[in-house]
Amino acid sequence: MTYLVTALVVVAALCLFNLLLSFGMIRRLRQHTELLNRPLHEPAERDLVRPVGSTVGEFATTTVDGEPVSRDSVGAQP
Repeated sequence: MTYLVTALVVVAALCLFNLLLSFGMIRRLRQHTELLNRPLHEPAERDLVRPVGSTVGEFATTTVDGEPVSRDSVGAQP
């Protein structure tokens, strides 16, 4: 009889844990949905999109082959 009670308690604890995880996932999915539904013209995302023809800021990096690349080395495109 004690095994049965212990098994029921364990199953109930697992169900409660699963329920808590489900609520956490649902809350997180709602947050992600709100982020995805925000319009692009909000200030945080407006800075990510540059207008056509605008000058890119200074940058410096290297290629896979180890060659340095910067804004000046790329040159102007017609």
